[in-house]
Amino acid sequence: PGSWRGGGAAAAGGASSGGAAASGGCSSLMPSEWDAASLVKRLQSCPVDLVAKLASALCRLQPASSTEADPLCAAAIDVVLLQPAETHADLYVKLVDALLADDNTTGDACFSGRWPRRAGQKSWAAAQALRVLDALADAGIDQDLRLRRAMCFWKAGQLEDAALLLEDVLADPDAPADADLRVRVAEAWIEQGCPERADKFLEDISYDDLQRSRKPPPAMSSDQRRALYEKLNKELDQADKRPGRPHFDAAGLQAFLAQVRLVVMDCELDCVRLTI
Repeated sequence: PGSWRGGGAAAAGGASSGGAAASGGCSSLMPSEWDAASLVKRLQSCPVDLVAKLASALCRLQPASSTEADPLCAAAIDVVLLQPAETHADLYVKLVDALLADDNTTGDACFSGRWPRRAGQKSWAAAQALRVLDALADAGIDQDLRLRRAMCFWKAGQLEDAALLLEDVLADPDAPADADLRVRVAEAWIEQGCPERADKFLEDISYDDLQRSRKPPPAMSSDQRRALYEKLNKELDQADKRPGRPHFDAAGLQAFLAQVRLVVMDCELDCVRLTI
């Protein structure tokens, strides 16, 4: 760690060779004393795979409450992006995974479980990850990165874009029958305030499938459940006051049933959530 602060080797050994090493190149990096352009220039003298590892580590160390990356992290990302995407696609993808990772996750583990609530998400990290994904797309990299792009949209608060992209993934004929992915699409539509659209993806999933899911959908708050319950009751009362007319038209009935299923399922899954 001392080598990144500059002079670590010299301080430890005091040898002239150590001091020489600390006077230039990668080991003389002192983030607090360099502007952005100087940091990029210094990092360019380091092996790019080492810079990519530094960027990935710093991305994970950034607190969720941060509104921007620290200068060294931003400079390391810039240096990685200076490399041709055609020959460094693996470093690009690892950098995206680090930018999108949540606390205590590694590699692409952030895609294997339930996506986090958007509150407190690193919006700067989502923007940087989109920048890296755009560079890969511009280079014509033949790799399906739609899930990563959808998570960028999710973390940036672009819920409709996230949901539509996930629907596109599910519509792919070669896509596996992944119940967890269907739950994820439903999460996006629920957060967007479209329970009818969410129900379209949950209605084919059994309660047993949801129980076996790596992560169930996030629970609604008690206030949200109470508000939905009162809304459904009010709709039923209004429907009962329409003598001689159908209580609901076809579209209204489907919307009503979707919301009933949503609140019932949400309550039933509380037992599952307690065991996780």
